[in-house]
Amino acid sequence: MPQQLRIDDALDRASITIGSPETPEERQHRLDRDREKQRYELFKSYVVFIGLFSTLTAVAAVCLYAAVFDQAASPDTKRWAQTVLSAILAGAISFVVGQSTAKVR
Repeated sequence: MPQQLRIDDALDRASITIGSPETPEERQHRLDRDREKQRYELFKSYVVFIGLFSTLTAVAAVCLYAAVFDQAASPDTKRWAQTVLSAILAGAISFVVGQSTAKVR
């Protein structure tokens, strides 16, 4: 009996599909669906970014007020506010540096 090659074993990360050719209408529908999915994902990432940015800005404003402008704040309150502000600043700097040095793939 001759040695048989199983395509499933030879292709670990790929798949082969045999089907009828795609009609122009099906192709257009698939491209429209992919375009809408990409638009939705982009919108979702913008909403998440704006939400996180707004939250961090609000937290930073409260901490800045507590650390600098609130005369009635206790030393412990000023200390935690300064700690949170420094963490937000370090994270922002890391984000900006990471974005500027990221490799485009």
